[in-house]
Amino acid sequence: MGKILFNALQQAREKSNNPRCMLSSGNRYDLGEAMSVFFRRHKIVLCIVFMFVLPAACGVPPSKPRQTFQWEWPADRTAEKFLLATVTSIEKQKTGLMGVNKSPSIADTLPDAHRITGTIIDGGKQFKKKYFSLLLPKVELGDVAVHDTVGLGIVENTICICISKVPDTAKGRDRQMQWLSSWRCQSG
Repeated sequence: MGKILFNALQQAREKSNNPRCMLSSGNRYDLGEAMSVFFRRHKIVLCIVFMFVLPAACGVPPSKPRQTFQWEWPADRTAEKFLLATVTSIEKQKTGLMGVNKSPSIADTLPDAHRITGTIIDGGKQFKKKYFSLLLPKVELGDVAVHDTVGLGIVENTICICISKVPDTAKGRDRQMQWLSSWRCQSG
């Protein structure tokens, strides 16, 4: 960027001997005028620099790590990991143009799919304090609502095979963790 500004200033100096390059006030180009010309000519480049490069250089922290889970029914599998999480949103999955994503002929299509997102509270160093996202059938949600604490049963680090709301009787983190350790991961 410095080279571009230098070139703009050099061009302004070269043109200053030309009577057509005089300003309406009769003054020759100066550094201020050269910078003004530079900023007018490079608006897009400057916008990109200010939006992307400067925040990264100034130490703006990146967003929290996100873990995306894929839903699969248990199929006689037992969860390898149990996670405790808080649900921050539940949204019905869009079906796309004319319902294309709802077609039963598409292998990954889930019936009445809903995306839940939230924050993992506990589940080991690999998952703790990560945002998560999970697309699953509405029937598997049960009575889970926004701001609820839930248990997630995970296999192969990325596949969720069950979800359940932590009972209202389990108040406090210790009781929630007790419930999680005794929970038998069952779908539906």
